[in-house]
Amino acid sequence: MPARRPRPFYAAAGGSADAELAQFLDDAARSTLADRAVLSEIGPTGWNGALQVLADAVSADSPSIVVIDEVPYLMDRVEGFEGVLQRAWDRFLCRKAGTADSHRFGSADDGHAE
Repeated sequence: MPARRPRPFYAAAGGSADAELAQFLDDAARSTLADRAVLSEIGPTGWNGALQVLADAVSADSPSIVVIDEVPYLMDRVEGFEGVLQRAWDRFLCRKAGTADSHRFGSADDGHAE
């Protein structure tokens, strides 16, 4: 049986920006990422830092799947979230092994056009 890819999964719930960040960090730290401990050790205080530390936790040697669900909630609660996510993708996450694409997930009737 092939080895399972690390798959941190986070689903925004419409809470405050601080609550969403804390849950994201907790979910990522509890994931199957090989270097997930770095998320607990560094403790970033904002989304930019959290996504950079997440990129550090993602293996450079084998593919990982990172799921951030309900992105429209984050776009509503975190000022500039879409730009922060794009910057993290462009600077850190797209350089990891096996990374080929980025997808945003939200509800079908969330009012945000793709």
